[in-house]
Amino acid sequence: MEPAERDAIDDLVQGIAVAKYALEAGDMAVAAEAVDTSLAKARALLSAAGTTIDLRRRTPAL
Repeated sequence: MEPAERDAIDDLVQGIAVAKYALEAGDMAVAAEAVDTSLAKARALLSAAGTTIDLRRRTPAL
């Protein structure tokens, strides 16, 4: 894995962590922004890898 790829994955994980902590703090606006940003980063990573998938679940989580 290239350093740029590791950095991109680290950014993605940090964005998810921000969303988690914002949810725990009750800050829905920050949580929503962190989730949106993280999804965009995930799509960019997949696109750079030559993979295009729909990140939405096919069935509900619960």
